[in-house]
Amino acid sequence: MRVRFGYVAMSTVIKDASPSKTMTMTSFSKLNDREAAIRKLERIAAENLHNTLRLLKHNHGSGIHVYRFSSKLIPLATHSDLSDWSPYDALREPFAEVGHYVKQHDMRVSFHPDHFTVLSTPRAEVLESSIRDLRHHVTMLKAMGLNATAKNNIHIGGAYGDKTAAAQRFEEHFAALDEDIKQRLTLENDDKTFTAVETLEVCQHVGLPMVLDIHHQWVNNDGE
Repeated sequence: MRVRFGYVAMSTVIKDASPSKTMTMTSFSKLNDREAAIRKLERIAAENLHNTLRLLKHNHGSGIHVYRFSSKLIPLATHSDLSDWSPYDALREPFAEVGHYVKQHDMRVSFHPDHFTVLSTPRAEVLESSIRDLRHHVTMLKAMGLNATAKNNIHIGGAYGDKTAAAQRFEEHFAALDEDIKQRLTLENDDKTFTAVETLEVCQHVGLPMVLDIHHQWVNNDGE
């Protein structure tokens, strides 16, 4: 069995290398020149990608070849008030640099979209925002030039009072996703709702790989 260690986003060793620098919508709205405000967002994102590359270089030098990207590489990327903004072209070069380094050193990389990305939701507006967020993550991986082995790892989502119905709803919503989003998904057991066994069952139904979170398994299980 091949064992490779990795970590999530931030290093405790490399200083001043946050890949998650941000700007709030409140701060963005206070800037009178919208185009200038967007350029500022793009500069922050470029710095996040630069810091990501620094972290990857440190990882390679330290024998660490598994890494989870920050989902906050591009501030406000999926905010509804910025739906007319497409930052990926402006960030083409730094994305390509990150992707090149990943491929050059055979690194295993992924994203873990935030907890509000839930495909088991009964609410249409939450489903819409969840799909928008998944599309954003897929677009970032494509901008890096990475193939579908670079995954977006998510949880099934909430039970909403009926876990069986929620799992079925997840499967229905998953079936309606674009193929390139489906190809990059993995499912992870969570610490409150869906156990490892239940998550594996859904994975088998929809044909997805499963990620076992052993810490979640310790606190959320049926005795297995």
